[in-house]
Amino acid sequence: MLTYGGRTPYWQVLADNNAGGGAPLVNNWVVQNRAVPVPVGEWFKFEIFWHRSNGADGRVWAAVNGNVICDQSGPNMGAWNLPINRISSPTVYTGSRMPVYQWIDDLEIWDGFPPAGTPAPTDTTAPSVPTGLAGTAVSSTQINLTWNASTDNVAVTSYQVYLNNVMIANTMATSFQHTGLTPSTTYNYRVSAADAVPNYSAWTAVPVSVTTPVRRALRSDFNGDGKSDILWHNSATGSNSIWLMNGTTISGGATNFATVTDLNWGIAGVGDFDGDGKSDILWRNGVTGEISIWFMNGATILSQPVFGAVTDLNWSITGGR
Repeated sequence: MLTYGGRTPYWQVLADNNAGGGAPLVNNWVVQNRAVPVPVGEWFKFEIFWHRSNGADGRVWAAVNGNVICDQSGPNMGAWNLPINRISSPTVYTGSRMPVYQWIDDLEIWDGFPPAGTPAPTDTTAPSVPTGLAGTAVSSTQINLTWNASTDNVAVTSYQVYLNNVMIANTMATSFQHTGLTPSTTYNYRVSAADAVPNYSAWTAVPVSVTTPVRRALRSDFNGDGKSDILWHNSATGSNSIWLMNGTTISGGATNFATVTDLNWGIAGVGDFDGDGKSDILWRNGVTGEISIWFMNGATILSQPVFGAVTDLNWSITGGR
């Protein structure tokens, strides 16, 4: 495939005498084809048949998506007439600073021309562009996407979901749930459709922008999932437990995850003191007036500094409860 100066690319099949090097380069023949379009940015089927010979029965035949781009008969052995000891996939070259890329999938090697002769054209029709793309932020960490089904001359087999023009999912459904997001952040989505070949549609022209809401501050959300949890303290033993909740279901946590043997310490409040979206535990010693915070990640204590004291016990904590 050739193109110059950004003009329309076209096909060129060239045979020279010097694949192994060492002989004066001679182009035996060149076939150019500008009638069969070069697929750009989409998958296509490429077929090549080579009957190696120095006689008139030599043949080089090539087709793109079943459309013949070259069918050249005659000698094609080159200068050295060496046996074939390898078959390599095509390599893309560029003479400019513009990057070029290729992907090769489903490689088949046949011993002889396909029995039915020149293959019939394969399906090259892409599905229609999905319409009606809509997104809803159902929480501070999840966005749900929906769209209308595309149509195709054969069948639509999948949809591709793009975030900021990078594909993040391939699904057979006309909906997608994007989870694990950051609160108060805008996300831009597009979708495309594909058939079994695959032929890909263009993606939705205008991205759909959805902003996740600010996470609601909960005093007892120890794992930061936006749902309140239950903290337990045994005043007789000093043992502490956390139930991580999902409605009325205990989804996790730990029983007796820590024990405070000095029973003069009591829980004075709960709050997110380090701003990580997860609740921490505020303690006060009822005798010394010392203050401590357990910085929490679920039922795990990250640190527990004692950072001050109010020795006048007439003072009591009223905030953070």
